[in-house]
Amino acid sequence: MPGLRLLSAATLIALLTACTASNPPRADVDPDAAGVETTEPSPAPEASAPDETGATQAGDNGQGQGAAQQIFYTQAEYEGMTRCVEMADISMHSAIRKRGGMALTDAKNIYRTQPDPEMRMAIVEQVYGDRIQNTWDYTVRHFQRCAITTAQVPQERLQMASYCMQRQMIGDLSYSFKASERPVSDAYAYFANFKSPVVKQIIDAVYATDVSKEEVKAQLWTGCMAPITG
Repeated sequence: MPGLRLLSAATLIALLTACTASNPPRADVDPDAAGVETTEPSPAPEASAPDETGATQAGDNGQGQGAAQQIFYTQAEYEGMTRCVEMADISMHSAIRKRGGMALTDAKNIYRTQPDPEMRMAIVEQVYGDRIQNTWDYTVRHFQRCAITTAQVPQERLQMASYCMQRQMIGDLSYSFKASERPVSDAYAYFANFKSPVVKQIIDAVYATDVSKEEVKAQLWTGCMAPITG
């Protein structure tokens, strides 16, 4: 089954630079209009891209061609932030459900039969108790707080991981359009405020693959982080 291509560190940095090159206005999305779980995209990471010195030079298969790989995170940091991605995912979907009018009890019930239900339902309760102006920003902040407190990654080193995390958010929501049999043009329109070409690349990859939603999300996160983790 087709998957999503891994990115080299050099390619990742180039895409991150493209994402931060523009400052699109905040999207104004009606959550009922799309017919799927939706949220409002906001600009990708606002920090400047890291220096490319030492980054892997990659061929067509995304593998290094002998140059030294630029490492941003340890394996322990990556594993900790992977757990944070899962928690941020609960946060995002809970915020979407809250905005859509789902009752707190019903939102919590979704996680009662999943692993570690108490942790998951605690996140839902936190989301329902918070005032959320923008679901996208709220989710990214949730991930960043978790990365700082749980994975012990300082704020000044979170730019790349935040970018990778937002890639899987784009994949998640794009998959919802696909699963609802919406045309790819609807997904393009939904993310129109993102000016980076990487967004269209992710949407196209999601629509082209036949793997599950969870596999898509995992591939987008892992494929983005693998070249910069050592």
